[in-house]
Amino acid sequence: MNKNHINISHILLCAVLAGSCLTACESQSRRTETVVISDTVAEVISEPEHTDDLSAPDTLFADGTRPSSWSSAGFTDPSAFKNFLSNWKVWVQAGMKDSIVAYTKFPLPAYKDKAGFLKAWPVIFSAEMKRKIAAQPLNEIFRNYQGAMIVNGAFWFSQFPEGYRLIAVNKP
Repeated sequence: MNKNHINISHILLCAVLAGSCLTACESQSRRTETVVISDTVAEVISEPEHTDDLSAPDTLFADGTRPSSWSSAGFTDPSAFKNFLSNWKVWVQAGMKDSIVAYTKFPLPAYKDKAGFLKAWPVIFSAEMKRKIAAQPLNEIFRNYQGAMIVNGAFWFSQFPEGYRLIAVNKP
């Protein structure tokens, strides 16, 4: 009997928590969904805050340079990648380590595994770097045959069959 009582209590608690989560998500100005990738939970924002950057022309940068095409960088849907990157920037600002790790393709050149990456987190995502990431315009993402990069080469991304992934972290 006591076991059944605990199970029912757990079920009720889960129902209450799920309801409050749905209420909190509905009250946000953006639509979100939760995605589970290999035992990791990531919040995906389907409507990013800065939609102007998503649709802004990205074939000529402010400094006058012309980037390579998205297709030559291996990206089939530039808008979807920009949406992903908008989410990624939110995760960085919020310190959502699990979300960042879920979308990282290990080994990275500088970090062979998740543990090494997480150990270096305070260095990788310092306050200064977070400011630079937040300031990165989505319509000025450098790209070439190696992928797409932001913050002067600090972070490189690529498209894989399973989606977009962080593939390298360098010092800017």
